[in-house]
Amino acid sequence: MTALLCACADVTSGIFARMEVACGESALVFSNADKVDERVVVKATDECVGLDSELQLVGPDGKVIKRFPVPDKTTETIHLIVPTGDWLNFVCAGREGVCSYSVSGE
Repeated sequence: MTALLCACADVTSGIFARMEVACGESALVFSNADKVDERVVVKATDECVGLDSELQLVGPDGKVIKRFPVPDKTTETIHLIVPTGDWLNFVCAGREGVCSYSVSGE
């Protein structure tokens, strides 16, 4: 099952999304439908084994623009700007465990 979450309101300071994702699944982290670019911070944790997970910046056409790796058994804090019309996707790769992420405004 793929977990979906759409944060379609303006980004404010503080955590506005926190979610767990099963190994082998993916989740929509943030979708920027606003008319301005958004600065966000994603804290992603990979507790699965076997494959590294990743945060993906995806363009309006559905193509991955940039990948941010999250190695097994680590937590990465990723600061980025999400351009208008783009979104973030989190791929929790591997098996036996769970991944998690939180999103906040910067």
